[in-house]
Formats: sequence, C-alpha cells, structure tokens
Amino acid sequence: CTLLALPQTPDRLTSIISHGYRALKEETLTPEERIQLAVNASLLRQSDLDRIVASTNTSLTEDSRFYGVSKTLKPSLEPILRRYETETNAFIKLLETIAQSETTNSQPEEFVTVGLRAREASFALWDATVLELDRLLAVRVAKYEMDKTWALSLTAAALFVSLVLVFFVARGITIPIHRCMAGMQALAGRDLTTHLSTAGSGELG
Repeated sequence: CTLLALPQTPDRLTSIISHGYRALKEETLTPEERIQLAVNASLLRQSDLDRIVASTNTSLTEDSRFYGVSKTLKPSLEPILRRYETETNAFIKLLETIAQSETTNSQPEEFVTVGLRAREASFALWDATVLELDRLLAVRVAKYEMDKTWALSLTAAALFVSLVLVFFVARGITIPIHRCMAGMQALAGRDLTTHLSTAGSGELG
C-alpha cells in the first residue's frame, strides 16, 4: 500500500483532474471524452480505491499476528482511510455521472475541487502509512536485535558450559596420570612403600 498503490494514486488523480477540466470547459462532451471519463472512474475505483482500502484493512486486521499490537496503527489510519474512501468515492461518482451525460452539467471548478479533495486525502493517507510503516519496521528491527542478543547469549552460555565440561574432563584424566607418574618415579627411586591406587579397567588401570 505504502510503496506501490498510494504513490500512483495522486498521479492518476492529477491526470484525471486535468483531462476532466479541459473536457468540461466545452459545452458538450464527445463520445471519446465520456468513454475516457468512465475508464478513469473504473481505474480509480479498482486500481486505487479498492486496492488501497483492502490492503489497509488487511493490515489493521492482521496487526495482532506480528510482533504484538501496534498502539498507533489503528487509531492513526482508520479515520484517514475513511476520509480517503469518502472523498475518492465522491469523485468517482462525479466522474460516472459526467460520463453518462452528453452535456456538461458540472462546473469545471466544482470538478477540480472534488478531485483535489480526493488527491489531498490520498496524500494524507500516504503520509500516515509512511509514518506507520517506519514504526512497524522499527518494531521488527528491535525484535531481530532481541533475537540476535538472545542467540549470542545462548551461544556464549553454551561455550562456557562446554569449557567447564572440558576442564573437568581434562582434570579427571590428568590428575590420575600425575599420581601414577609420581608413584612410578618413587618406585624408580627404590621406594617400595609407594601404593598406587587406580580405579576402573581402562588404559591407566
């Protein structure tokens, strides 16, 4: 919505307003102009209004499923979305009404005013979605940083436990060897009172 749909809406509205204003300055509309206005109304409804409203409502509905509920998303977007929907619907209905009549009953200034209100509402919604997207991305980045911190902490803890185990295992091997060597050296020095005690049936035993 923020990166694809909303950026194209003001451009489309500007183009429609410009085309419609030129057409309405004439007393009658040509069939081609009426067709173009009808096409513009359909594009504005399907490619912009319906898409933006559906995408934004999805983000509001699914918010709780990702990184917790945003405190600002719904209060910030809902009223601006409703305003955008109202103003754009009004402009689409005006376009459809004009497209269905051969005479230009609508004043060009009124047409421009309604169109500019729709464009202003689209800019307001775009600004709001940009701000909310920044906040949501900040939450996501914080979550990834927290996950990274936990992963590093667990790795450090696992490394520490491994070192402790290695230390005790090494001591369990080296201490009996040192005792055995000391006893053997005593025997080599003809001290026959030395007693060697070994446990187990391994290589040292």
